[in-house]
Amino acid sequence: MRFLAERDYLVKTLALVGRAAQARGVGSSTRSGIKFVVDGNLATLTATDIDTTIITTMEVDGKENGSGVIPSRLMTDIARSMPEGSVSVVVEDDKAIIEAGRTHFEVQIYPLETFPPTPDITGDEVELPAKSLSEAISQVVRSASDDEVRPVLTGVLLSANETSLRLVATDSYRLAIRDLTDTKAISSGTQVLVPAKALHEVDRMAESQGEDSIFLYMDGLHARFRIGNTSLTTQLINDSFPSYEQLIPKEFIQTIKVEKSVILEAIKRMRLLVRDATTSVRLTTDDGGLELAVITSEVGKAVERMDGDIEGEATSTSFNPQYLADGIEAVIESEVMIRVPEKGKPALISGVSDDNYRYVLMPVRVS
Repeated sequence: MRFLAERDYLVKTLALVGRAAQARGVGSSTRSGIKFVVDGNLATLTATDIDTTIITTMEVDGKENGSGVIPSRLMTDIARSMPEGSVSVVVEDDKAIIEAGRTHFEVQIYPLETFPPTPDITGDEVELPAKSLSEAISQVVRSASDDEVRPVLTGVLLSANETSLRLVATDSYRLAIRDLTDTKAISSGTQVLVPAKALHEVDRMAESQGEDSIFLYMDGLHARFRIGNTSLTTQLINDSFPSYEQLIPKEFIQTIKVEKSVILEAIKRMRLLVRDATTSVRLTTDDGGLELAVITSEVGKAVERMDGDIEGEATSTSFNPQYLADGIEAVIESEVMIRVPEKGKPALISGVSDDNYRYVLMPVRVS
């Protein structure tokens, strides 16, 4: 195998596909490598950690067809360090030779025959609007858990009815829901649980590829997302997502409408005094408007008042500041609505004119 590629193009492609490679240090195996297959002037790159597989293609100046598995992180670091211009990549025997200008690297490669096979998914392809799906993914994945002890909470639920697709994620402290109206990706009544990490990569791919559509294939075990010349295949989580509908509050004693940018900047300032996960931000309302406060015996106190449209009873509720900021930041509109039920029950965050995105946030108990 031998080909030439422009450095910046090569680095961008390696960074894209390499995110699926197993982290270095987990074990010296082909799963920490990128498989190259050169056929004419087209190179196909594949990386996998078994759970997730990314495949993409790039145009190259092909000199000799062939294949090889090169360590992902090392290959990317070497390519990034090269001078501008063309980079030569040659695989022969048990090594890869990488050259540019007067720089020469020789890297031991992995056995091609031990590289994991790509999952074979059959079924109909469904076309989804890339912008809307990417937006929905970015809104909900932040609420998924990263604790592998409860795998079901590390996933995002995709469920469908006759007219819409719903994405749901929770880590048991907050719950994010996004409805994509007039969108059908799976059969009505069907529910699948997709790893949040995989969907996060789909979101990044959609942003970098700039395509109008995302194509989705699914079977009972896997989901494959194709964007332009790149595809991501992930194993589905074989578990039942927790019942969540009853957690969405329906009755409220107060509604707060406030400019999104104003309250986010205030939370950012309040967090300067936050030193650990036990420190909360207190949200208080009265006739004069809205107040945020953080009080810690070890550091000090921060208070900020702001204007807002307040309806209902005066309240005082404490929240995890990071979780509060996450929910508000995910609102697409410039104005955010925070609806507060009776004390001790979760608040509901959404846009003012559109509730296709809803964020349920548990309060923090403060002694």
